[in-house]
Amino acid sequence: MFRRLALLTVGVVTTAFTACQGQQFPMVPVEGVVLKDGKPLDNVKVEFHPDREAGVVGPRSIGLTDASGRFRLQTDAGDDGAVVGTHRVILVDVDYLERTAPIPADHPIKLKHKDKGPLVKRVKDDCSEYYRTPLRQEAKKPSSTVTIEIK
Repeated sequence: MFRRLALLTVGVVTTAFTACQGQQFPMVPVEGVVLKDGKPLDNVKVEFHPDREAGVVGPRSIGLTDASGRFRLQTDAGDDGAVVGTHRVILVDVDYLERTAPIPADHPIKLKHKDKGPLVKRVKDDCSEYYRTPLRQEAKKPSSTVTIEIK
């Protein structure tokens, strides 16, 4: 009896561990543009965090805007896109960040050191925090193109 219970326990634990390791989430390609007052924002990190309050779970996805304010998302594991569903969006002004707290050269986001004149914070603090951000976006099948507009 004890042996059967032990084997059953090992089987259940192994199955649960394997299921967690190989968990697949429904992903869709996501690209878009970040605008402030109608103008593109470059060098802004865009983070899509699945909104657990909306029942969405999975990995976060990130992208970095180019000179046109455009970005493409991928997970930390390098998979393209974002999990299907509602996301809380966090924006990080990398220009402001690197000018106030230098980031190491080996950081995953390749920084562009450039003189942009006076130091101006382009993204409000509430857009940079998970629980405070008012920004929400939906990642839908078959793919999503989003516009994120801030003031």
